[in-house]
Amino acid sequence: MACHVVAATPFVVACAIEMAHGWAPQGDDGAIVFRSWAVLSSHSPLVGQLTHATSSHAVFDPGPMLFWSLSIPVHLDHLQGGLWGAALLCVVGVSLAVEAAWSTMGWPAAVGVAAVILTMVAEFPAVALDPTWNAHIGLVWFVSTAAIAWAVAVGHLQWWPVLVVAASFATQCHLMFAIGSLSCVVVAPIVGFALSRRISWWLPAGILAGVACWIVPVVQQFTSHPGNLSLLLHSEQNPGPTTGITFGLQVLAASVGPNPIWWGRGEVPTGDLFKLFGGAHAHPAWMGVVILVGLGLCVGLAWLSKRRHLAGLVLITLVLSLASVWTLASLATSQLITFPYIDPSSWPVGMAVLLIGPWSLGELTIATARRHRGRTRPERNARPSVRAPRWAAALPVSVVAPLIVTSSALVVHASAINNLPTEGWPAMRQVKLATKQIERAVPRGRLAVLPSPGFTEAYSVIAGVDRLLYSDGWRPVSFPGYPTLIGPEVAPTTPAPLVTATITYNGGPAKVALSRRATLGHPR
Repeated sequence: MACHVVAATPFVVACAIEMAHGWAPQGDDGAIVFRSWAVLSSHSPLVGQLTHATSSHAVFDPGPMLFWSLSIPVHLDHLQGGLWGAALLCVVGVSLAVEAAWSTMGWPAAVGVAAVILTMVAEFPAVALDPTWNAHIGLVWFVSTAAIAWAVAVGHLQWWPVLVVAASFATQCHLMFAIGSLSCVVVAPIVGFALSRRISWWLPAGILAGVACWIVPVVQQFTSHPGNLSLLLHSEQNPGPTTGITFGLQVLAASVGPNPIWWGRGEVPTGDLFKLFGGAHAHPAWMGVVILVGLGLCVGLAWLSKRRHLAGLVLITLVLSLASVWTLASLATSQLITFPYIDPSSWPVGMAVLLIGPWSLGELTIATARRHRGRTRPERNARPSVRAPRWAAALPVSVVAPLIVTSSALVVHASAINNLPTEGWPAMRQVKLATKQIERAVPRGRLAVLPSPGFTEAYSVIAGVDRLLYSDGWRPVSFPGYPTLIGPEVAPTTPAPLVTATITYNGGPAKVALSRRATLGHPR
């Protein structure tokens, strides 16, 4: 329970802070909430969020599970349902990770998972402050996928249906988690079956869960030409240079250290590509090779010495490491701007390696000492049944309280700097301000929403305004390009709307100018 509370606290605190400051959907969050609202309409999305991670042409993340999950919260709360719904999903994800780790090896594993989550939030508070974004919520469920895969790999095969759902969710949230998550779905049950030698209800249950998660993307694949999955699998249709295997190995080395790239990340602005690339290129590619070889040797030694829990964790970490290298090596150089949110996919791998190192050394030291004394250590797959005294319950409380206070303070501090005029709370306030101006002046119906010439970060505000107008009964349309990002509901149609709302916002109060002529061409 202590691990559950500690791991969930940052997301709960961050959600409360954002709601108190008047969170409103804008930018990609607005597009995600818009698509979530459309799940129960005739325009229900069949694919995920727009992505440019692997190719220069517009393709989408593999599936709409994020939109499905947020649909009910968004309909219950038109304004902030996307925020607290995503925070609730993050709490579910970290709770599954803690519970899977507990079933694997008891409290040490649960504490390790909670430590990884706290470190991730401390170094990258945006994960908790903006859980609605598909890259952030996908990262949380990627950690959950790794923890559940560990449980399956050591023989707890009843977790495999849950692993299928968690891995599918992470994959459909963002393409950068696809290779690692889907590899765990395949590798973990094979290893777990080799240990337990039994097949029961978990196999058909997992298959049915997979069908339920992927039936809609498969339908889209066969009813659209070309299908989205085909575009994702054949991104080489738009040829171009990629970062290459050397870059993937460098990022893997940088995620482990010394001075891992995620350490101090909270102080690095999202757009500071030079500092992030400098941290990656400061580590040679051969160090990444050494990490992979070391993990492979550790798997073999742990398996031969019958340390199944250590072997399972190292194997899952090796699979995720190889997937991370492959993913980063496939990144198109034309899309290096996405590196600040592609890079976090390697962080859980680096943290796992840093946990494996001391554990392996401890096991080696104990085994050497026992062998020196002429004794062998029997393998213990089950935890001994020991009844703790009643006063021992006070020990977790004495540790949990400082951790909760510390993690909450970190989130509060990070939220205080969320004042970017085009993306932070100021932009959220302008979304609500512009929406109110339009709704007061224009009766419910169709209208065009355009940015004024020179609009700074128009997409951030326009997406949020379109979202709120649509849920309040208006039918906004936007200029070409936005329908791809937001959804077909805002695609221009004929005849054109009679009223055009042109929004002007460059950091100050948003101003809305209404006209009776709708021009839906690209603004100059």
